[in-house]
Amino acid sequence: MATLVGAAQSSGAAKTAPSSISGRMAFIEVARVVCIFIVVLAHTVDGILAGAKPGPWTLVFSSFMRFAVPAFFMISGLLMGLRHRDPTYKLDVGGFWRTRVRTIVLPFFVWDIIYMFIFVNLWHSSYFSLSTLWFVLTGYNHLYFIAVLIQFLLVYSFMARSLTPRTARLATMVSAACTLAFYAVSEALFWTQKPDHFFFEWHWGKIGFAWALFFFFGLWLGVEGGLLERIRRLRYPLLAVSVVSLVAYWFEFRYEYLDLGAASRQYFLLPGLVFQFAGAVTFLAFFSTWERRFSAGSFWRRVLPWGSLMFGVYMAHLAVLQVTIPQGIKLLGSLPLILQTVIIGLVTYLATVAGVWICSLPWLLPLNFLLFGGRKGSRKSVAGKA
Repeated sequence: MATLVGAAQSSGAAKTAPSSISGRMAFIEVARVVCIFIVVLAHTVDGILAGAKPGPWTLVFSSFMRFAVPAFFMISGLLMGLRHRDPTYKLDVGGFWRTRVRTIVLPFFVWDIIYMFIFVNLWHSSYFSLSTLWFVLTGYNHLYFIAVLIQFLLVYSFMARSLTPRTARLATMVSAACTLAFYAVSEALFWTQKPDHFFFEWHWGKIGFAWALFFFFGLWLGVEGGLLERIRRLRYPLLAVSVVSLVAYWFEFRYEYLDLGAASRQYFLLPGLVFQFAGAVTFLAFFSTWERRFSAGSFWRRVLPWGSLMFGVYMAHLAVLQVTIPQGIKLLGSLPLILQTVIIGLVTYLATVAGVWICSLPWLLPLNFLLFGGRKGSRKSVAGKA
């Protein structure tokens, strides 16, 4: 997700989709805004479910939202790949990493320290333990995404000089085998071991193999011209596959929460792999089809500037949820869980967007630099003006 902040310019990018007013493809900006909202909703429902027994429809809602993180990995790879449509493009590895250290690595560790203080107190653990050190180095909770993304960017920076449609396709095939094997092992452990309360996901799920298919498929999508168009033509069959696989995914979710009474997996189940991949590809296929609508529509032109705030919203929203979930449950506890999730998630999302935008103001630039890598927000993105 962090790589989504930069614009992906290449001579071939325009063949894939028209550019928005900001120079970025509009469908990617809108996809980021929508996906971050889905991530906030997913973490909201996780927090609410920690103290309540879910109903079947709540579990459908929860399992459905799990395509958003794979979609972010795909978009990150897509933006890297689009640059290579230009045959003269050569990656400056030194400059690439100087930028990523400032915009990704530094905020990652700053937020890990912030979450360390939050979760050491919530979990009644010690600041001086191997477990705390592990989470600081590899990411507390949702920050695993950044740790995995850094791994992918390292691999990308090594292969960028020789990146072609052929090598991108080969990387996708290898990564697909790795991800499938990881999910198969996870599935086997799920059925043969007692519930581990996400120990497997929070530890082994931070290895790049687990997510490699999504990033490298996105990279191939960016490098090879015409591939995104072929996927757009298949969007309705892909939608059907997504729906069918979601049903199978939901059955395992239901078994975890209602039959076992203890959750162990949110992502790494074989039906989940099918849904997460098909769902993410379907999402990108439909959104890229609507590129002109996003570029020209007055409503969407108001949404586009929010894209620059989404990295900050991702990093900060879990801290905001530590306040909004308990307060929201007190106020909305009589409502159905799905309705509680939507209201609390929306309030959290908007509050975090506002906070990130405030941090982007010039007089808070040092704080912005530490927390969000110096990313600039837009007054229009909060004021709602085109």
